[in-house]
Amino acid sequence: MTERFEGYPDDGLRFLRGLARHNDRDWFEERRPRYRDGVRLPTLRLAAAINEALARHGPAYVTPPTRAVPRLARDRRFHPDRPPYKTYTSALFGYGGAKLLDGCGFAVRIAPDGVTIGGGAFQPAPAQLARVRGAIASDPSALTGILKRPALRRRMGALRGARTIRVPPGHDADHPAAADLCHRQFFLEAEHGLDLARSRALVTQTTYAVRVMRPFVDWLARVLGLEGVYQSSP
Repeated sequence: MTERFEGYPDDGLRFLRGLARHNDRDWFEERRPRYRDGVRLPTLRLAAAINEALARHGPAYVTPPTRAVPRLARDRRFHPDRPPYKTYTSALFGYGGAKLLDGCGFAVRIAPDGVTIGGGAFQPAPAQLARVRGAIASDPSALTGILKRPALRRRMGALRGARTIRVPPGHDADHPAAADLCHRQFFLEAEHGLDLARSRALVTQTTYAVRVMRPFVDWLARVLGLEGVYQSSP
């Protein structure tokens, strides 16, 4: 891929807005060249640009662009009533080359209403969730120390994700990290206006966010036992 990412063309962003209003196969197929040229190819270039920064600052997260960029078509085998297409494009960078939802990593999403940059464990499996909660319970300062770093707080804010109402079974309700133990997802996110998607500034903003989030996501990788997977890979 030789062309640099220079932002999404206006027609690509218009395509996403149109897809949000007309989410059906006929509409999409009639406009497939607009999707290819205005959405998918720019996202592949964006992924390549982010990979260049990851190669320097987080090589374990480098993901080939064709793997990093999901297609818009949804798998509806088990949810036939869902709309056929996602109305956003994204680039996903999972630790050790794994799918992001199978572990942890970083994501950037471009939707009709704006840009979201995030990192963490977005959908931990039950065994993974138990490992993260166990690590928090045994050493709560490891996570809180990372989340309190000024650059991280300024750029990404507080820990996000779905939570349980009560502290999960097996953990003390009075535990000093009770609020973190209630999380079922562990991620950070920053939201930006859609204008960011129109220029190469999206690369700059994403790579800086990745750098400040990396201690948090690296901590998750260690807790989930993923570090050895990456180090032992060829």
